[in-house]
Amino acid sequence: MKARRLLALLITSLLTTCTAQAHEDLTDLDLATLMSMDVTVTSAAKRAQASADAAAAVFVITRDDIRRSGATSLPEVLRMAPGLQVARIDARSWAITARGFNSRFANKLQVLVDGRSIYTPLFSGVMWEEQTVPLYNIQRIEVMRGPGGALWGINAVNGVINIITRTAADSAGLRVQAGSGTVDSQSGAVSYSDRIDSIGDYRVYAEHAHTDSYLDGGEPWVRTQAGWRLDRAAAGGQLSFQGDVQEGDFGDTDGYADSNLPGSSRTGNVTVNWQRDVTVGSIDAHTYYSWADRGLPGRWSEATAGLDLQFSANRIGRHLLTGGFGLRELEEEQRDPAARVRFSKTQSSQDQWNIYAQDEINFFDDRLRVIAGAKLEDFTFTGLAFQPTLRTLWHFSPTQTVWGAVSRAVRTPSRIELFSHVSVDVPRDVPVRFMLSGDEHLEEEKLEAYELGWRWRPNPGLSLDASLYYNEYQDLINVIDFQTAFVPGPPPRIDRLFVYANAHDTTVYGVETSLEWAATDWLRWQVNGNWHRMTEAPPATDLLLQMASDPSKSFGTRARIDLPHHVELDLSWRYVGSLSTYDIPSYSSFDLRAGWHVRDNLEFSLTVNNAFDDEHIEFYDETGGALGASIGRSFFGRFVWHVGR
Repeated sequence: MKARRLLALLITSLLTTCTAQAHEDLTDLDLATLMSMDVTVTSAAKRAQASADAAAAVFVITRDDIRRSGATSLPEVLRMAPGLQVARIDARSWAITARGFNSRFANKLQVLVDGRSIYTPLFSGVMWEEQTVPLYNIQRIEVMRGPGGALWGINAVNGVINIITRTAADSAGLRVQAGSGTVDSQSGAVSYSDRIDSIGDYRVYAEHAHTDSYLDGGEPWVRTQAGWRLDRAAAGGQLSFQGDVQEGDFGDTDGYADSNLPGSSRTGNVTVNWQRDVTVGSIDAHTYYSWADRGLPGRWSEATAGLDLQFSANRIGRHLLTGGFGLRELEEEQRDPAARVRFSKTQSSQDQWNIYAQDEINFFDDRLRVIAGAKLEDFTFTGLAFQPTLRTLWHFSPTQTVWGAVSRAVRTPSRIELFSHVSVDVPRDVPVRFMLSGDEHLEEEKLEAYELGWRWRPNPGLSLDASLYYNEYQDLINVIDFQTAFVPGPPPRIDRLFVYANAHDTTVYGVETSLEWAATDWLRWQVNGNWHRMTEAPPATDLLLQMASDPSKSFGTRARIDLPHHVELDLSWRYVGSLSTYDIPSYSSFDLRAGWHVRDNLEFSLTVNNAFDDEHIEFYDETGGALGASIGRSFFGRFVWHVGR
């Protein structure tokens, strides 16, 4: 495949490059530390900066947050981020978005793992069931709400989720983990990290998990994966080389009708980063190759190769300059043309390139900052896209900061929206054939966003963050009822044709708040709220429900309590408003975790999810695949043993 040849070229050019940037290696920060100092983040400016200096709505989930959450999956961890809508569809499927337009494959988020995009062009979304990054290997997760297209490119429309894993040296030693519960019935993982002087620091891991279905008679989801990471000095810089392979089996699919799914997916990736400081700044070189073989729709394979180079200049007077370019090639193939979902092009290749630049200008002893930047990106099917941003930040007192932004971002059509054809026969007195077709002439969706934020830290133990946004969307892609015709047969039937079209414009506006309070050295508290509204929402079609799939309000709180005798208690409550599109009522959920550190290297924990509610439905899979499962009370116990750290 051409993608493999491109990968070889990318790695060759990377390994012969003489310069790269070394990002700051952040330490393990807990909530108290987060509140008493400025955490370093990279997502808002694509370079290290204090979170207080970020002219964007940014939230950091730390390694200790993840450990104390009791979560067994990445989506569960993301529930902690203010402003994210996270809904569970069934045992393995999730719907996740920011600032509206939620679905199983929400198409306006850019999600990265160590710089590698996990956004699939097939559905224009993220297959969350495949994103099984070992939670114990994650250093932090940066969640940036709002458009990030000027730096992160196409599809970073409503937000960016940046997952950053730990170095091999930071996880040195042997780690063994095992758990069991009522939904996650079996879970086990082994990780080992060490150093070989002639090679560098390395880490290898393997894990296996068995998740039961929420549906009566449904098949479980079983996955196995393994991976590695190598960190070493190379040509005056720091080289990291890492990869993962995964296989998931889910038998007969939960609620799928008329499906040709073979019930498995296989994925893998290889990522290389080389970073080094130079005299006038720093250069960051990044390349990756990822592949997937899935049973949806039919049998589908895709491969992606990418290269990104970035230069960050040292400060010149008032200016901090950042710029770079990227190349990406994607290849896709449908290997079961008899599947219910067919494509006018069973094979395709997409090429993308981009170039971007940003300048941060500082005034009045750095109390006022103005940031201007833009990215120009070319996509095979829609051509050039220009995504500018203008941001400003003002530290108008030692305890208060305001920021604002005006940005443009775009979302490119997915392969399904461009080339698919779906046909479903529904038996009635006169049979009806529902058909859904893509359109090769679709344009990209466009967003013009206006944001305003305020941060207040009256003392090191208390902080308040609030942001307002007003988003204007144009040329949104939706399904429209295109044509109805009677076919005399025999046998006679009615054909109803639906098509994807740039059919709608709409506006979404809202407010997000987050309060963090370190009440004592043994009690830490966080409260967050989210409210938003969509105007001019299009009506739902008979075939697909689109767009208006978000609760208008949600609230949450969590408390972390350190008890005597090395006992931890973590409490979490959230309220989610109703989903009128799917006729899902509002619900609340209370989770708790109790942990006991028997020794420094041995920990036991018990997590209870949805403790006070027998069951509730959080979402439906609007693709027609999975039925909405009732999420009930669940228990999960785990032990972790490690040596050598």
